[in-house]
Amino acid sequence: MPTWNQLKALANKTKRPLAAFYLPSPPEVPKRPRDFRTYPGAVFGQFSPKLLQLIREARSLRTQALELLDAADEPPEFPQLPVFRIRDNAAECAETIRGFLGVTVEEQVGWEDGYTALNAWREILFGKGVFVVQLPIKGEEARGFSENYDRLNLIAVSSHEDNPCPRIFTIFHELCHLCLRWAGVSDRRSYVEDRGHHATIERFCDRVAGAFLVPLDNETVREHLERIVASGQVDMAELRKASNRLKASQSAILYRMVEGHLIGDTEYHDILECWKSRPLRPRRSILVPVPRRRLGSVGRPYASIVLNALDVGRISTHEACNLLGIKPRWLESMRTETYAGVAYA
Repeated sequence: MPTWNQLKALANKTKRPLAAFYLPSPPEVPKRPRDFRTYPGAVFGQFSPKLLQLIREARSLRTQALELLDAADEPPEFPQLPVFRIRDNAAECAETIRGFLGVTVEEQVGWEDGYTALNAWREILFGKGVFVVQLPIKGEEARGFSENYDRLNLIAVSSHEDNPCPRIFTIFHELCHLCLRWAGVSDRRSYVEDRGHHATIERFCDRVAGAFLVPLDNETVREHLERIVASGQVDMAELRKASNRLKASQSAILYRMVEGHLIGDTEYHDILECWKSRPLRPRRSILVPVPRRRLGSVGRPYASIVLNALDVGRISTHEACNLLGIKPRWLESMRTETYAGVAYA
């Protein structure tokens, strides 16, 4: 029998709650998500201990959010997500998502910056029954994952990206997985042909996400894309401007330009190869206050649900801090950040 200190050390090492060790038998472990990763060297179905821990954390946040919602006086009813099939037209699927979310391209372009757009998409999706969390997923292992549920579907994206636009693309890539009812773990766009069906699904989700964020039939979008190649070749400065305006990643914009016959495959792949050869810049080290960092992880809808439950006496201050992952001294700062209405990601 371990001592109390040994038990705490064991719980910390295995990243399990202390209470789990007092159960009469080990708790059931949910199935691992499907593995859609296709990058060279990926071992199918094998996830690192860190990624498994983050999957458990995301699932736990989703369970807590649902329990708080169901305990409310009027639990919300979420609409069912659209249903896609792998042979559907990507542009039509993108249009279906836009109608489902009720956000026009003009609204998307009108958001102040990428962080404002990222926060707005997360809040809109929560209202439609999709909980989006940000976790420190290592980019070389995965770019995000998703899981289908009867209520409150789950999307997790990596918080390691300095630029919010690639995170937005990942959110809609994973949303397409949810609509296919084929959710799982995805990696960056580097497909291996012998992965067959999984590679096909990944390509389809990328096409839908690209068509959603960069709709070629929109006049404003088309003007931005044509400006990129106005000189006869890709103007990288204009590409960056278009990315900032459309709140879409540069690679997604380039791929849509290939699909729109504005640039050729060769030019597209040459630019990608050029990007790959660039030395990796060290990630910016910015000291972010704990309340803002946690808000960026769990999102404003989740934090609002926890704070509301605290305010009506449904949970204690101690429980609220545990749910938010903060110490009591940060609670009021967390409240201020949550209701400030500013970009926090």
